[in-house]
Amino acid sequence: MWVGFWPDINIYKQPKSQFSTCFWLDIIIIFVRAKGGLHNRLTRQIRLLPFTLRESEMLLKSRSVDLTPLQIVELYMAMGGIPHYLKQTEPGLSATQIIDRACFSSQGLLREEFNKLYVSLFDESERHEKIVEMLAKKRHGLTRGEILQSISLGTGGSASRRLEELEESGFILSRIPFGKKTNDMLYRLSDEYSLFYLDWIKKLGKRSPGDGYWLSQQNSPRRRAWAGYAFESLCLKHAQRLKAALGIAGVETTEAPWRYQSTEKSPIPGAQIDLLIDRRDNTINVCEMKFSESEFTIDKKYAGDLRRKLQVFRQVTGTRKNVFLTMVTTFGVTNNAYAKELVANSLTLEDLF
Repeated sequence: MWVGFWPDINIYKQPKSQFSTCFWLDIIIIFVRAKGGLHNRLTRQIRLLPFTLRESEMLLKSRSVDLTPLQIVELYMAMGGIPHYLKQTEPGLSATQIIDRACFSSQGLLREEFNKLYVSLFDESERHEKIVEMLAKKRHGLTRGEILQSISLGTGGSASRRLEELEESGFILSRIPFGKKTNDMLYRLSDEYSLFYLDWIKKLGKRSPGDGYWLSQQNSPRRRAWAGYAFESLCLKHAQRLKAALGIAGVETTEAPWRYQSTEKSPIPGAQIDLLIDRRDNTINVCEMKFSESEFTIDKKYAGDLRRKLQVFRQVTGTRKNVFLTMVTTFGVTNNAYAKELVANSLTLEDLF
């Protein structure tokens, strides 16, 4: 997906390799799509993924952009780990200023990027965009059947192909829920820029909001809702870092979502878990991910929600494994009575890097 952007990834490591990197990436695309004499003579494919938080931090430092971990996370939640996007940064600017210039100024690179991106990558790209827009509205994900019911994508085969193309390109993420089978697979929007565009830029239309627009939104409920979901997606991408922080990097695990929808016949309330780590050592980490600009406080209401969620999970799944609540937050959890009662592990931004 990001082939056009990736020629720059080695600039700060191997300055002389820029041309050759670009050349070979172009050759790869030609070979993969070729239908003439090179058809079926592909020797190797390279899937280029966005940078991790740590790699993004290294790229920013190579450009003399010195941001705090929180600001790097905010930048990542808007742009993702795409080197070409991260090159919009300039020394001396905060993450808020960088996002303002790149996304909301009339000349910003990311103001119109969405309209060019999908067209340049996919045939009949409007159908790919429909999937992305639908998943942007359904934050906890949709099954293939739910996607097909919501929007017209043609035949089942063509719909599957479009989902595969979006996933291979890094726009969406598919996961099999805990205790379910492949047919129950959930699809979730995972491309940070696409989410940010649909949540913020597209809604402005052609109107230019002026300088300081993103700064003016910092304390709005809408921004907090976006940041919460974007932070969850970021954590899902860095599940291996979370495992390492928990001291289980070498333990065989399965990372999965879980959801239970209540029915009229069932007295059990519905519940949703976006990430649980099912471990080979008969333990499950139920991860709750919360974005906050300071310590996160578990209050009485949220503590009740957590108790119900854990109880429903145990009751519905019938698991006999240890179930540990793991909080993943920016700056940790306030050490109050609720945290002492419920939280087994607390991870922070440092663990994601």
